[in-house]
Amino acid sequence: MKLYRPYTLIPSSRLSNDYEEKDIRIDWICYLRDYPLLPYKQMIENYAELENSGENIRWIIERTNNFLSEAEVEELSCYLEQHYGFSLDVEAFKTPLNLRKLPWFKENHINSTIICRDLNEPFCLSVSILGMVAPIKDMDSVRTVNEFLEEIDKQNGN
Repeated sequence: MKLYRPYTLIPSSRLSNDYEEKDIRIDWICYLRDYPLLPYKQMIENYAELENSGENIRWIIERTNNFLSEAEVEELSCYLEQHYGFSLDVEAFKTPLNLRKLPWFKENHINSTIICRDLNEPFCLSVSILGMVAPIKDMDSVRTVNEFLEEIDKQNGN
C-alpha cells in the first residue's frame, strides 16, 4: 500500500509583503484519524523494535496517521478544485514506512493551521483534513481556506 502526503502551492506573488519562499506551501494532513490505515506493524518498518526502543511511539503513530490513502487524496483533490480552484500535489511513500527517511513538518516553520471549510458548510470529506501553513505575517486569526485567501488578498491590497 502507498500512503500520501498531499500539498498545495500558492504563488507568493499574491502577497504584497516580501515572502522568503517562492510559493506558499499548504501541507494537507489527516487530523485525529480514528483508525490506522493499516495495522501499525505493517505500516511502520521495524515497528516491534520501535515499541521496545524507548522512542516516543505515540508521536510516531500520530505522524503516520497524518498520511492519506489514495482514495482520501482523490477526495481532497476534487474538493479543493471545486471549492477553491487549488491543485493538489502529492508525495507517495511505500509501506512499511522507514521513519528515518520521512520528511516531517518543521513545527517551528508552521504558524497557522487552516481547515477546509467553515463551520456552517457541510463537511463532505471522509476524514478530517487540516492545512499546515508556513509563516505569513498576521495569520493568527485565520481558520479556514476562505479566510486564508481573504487575508492574502487583504495584505495584497485587493
